[in-house]
Amino acid sequence: AGAARLARRVVRTDERRAYASLRGVVDVRVRAALFFSLKEAVYKAVAGDAAAGLALRHIRLGPFVDDACGVRVDNCVLPAGAAVDARWRVARIPAGDDRAYFLSTATYRRAPGA
Repeated sequence: AGAARLARRVVRTDERRAYASLRGVVDVRVRAALFFSLKEAVYKAVAGDAAAGLALRHIRLGPFVDDACGVRVDNCVLPAGAAVDARWRVARIPAGDDRAYFLSTATYRRAPGA
């Protein structure tokens, strides 16, 4: 129930195909957590240059390729020519902990000359 509730909050309608593509790659119970983790990483990377009112709903993820995913930010949220990339991996804590943790990172590049 918690995963479905989180998915409704963080997965946009236009991201459903990318979300579904993670089936078999990431446990269905934690896919929404991966989306949240990636969007949060992107949010933190771009927040300094983003327009006021930036929210997770302005960030679109997909497609996923290996440990990276495409990132698009809604028009007029970032300065023209800016770009952002995101990567992720599953991290396991040693000592018998079988839970999966995500390490999500985002790289923001300002437009040349900005």
